Amino acid sequence: MTKKLNQYTVIGWMVALSSLILFACSSLRHALFQSTALDLAVFDQWIYLASIDAPPIS
Repeated sequence: MTKKLNQYTVIGWMVALSSLILFACSSLRHALFQSTALDLAVFDQWIYLASIDAPPIS
């Protein structure tokens, strides 16, 4: 049981570290490209409309 718990702990740390690295890279990309909230809103709307099978009109 302890060995299995240790495996889950290691996997949990790996997931947390990966999430932190991906968040940092995404934030850095956002800062370097100087993207604005409007850019993010347009792409978010396109993705949402595509997910509900609506035409992606912005």
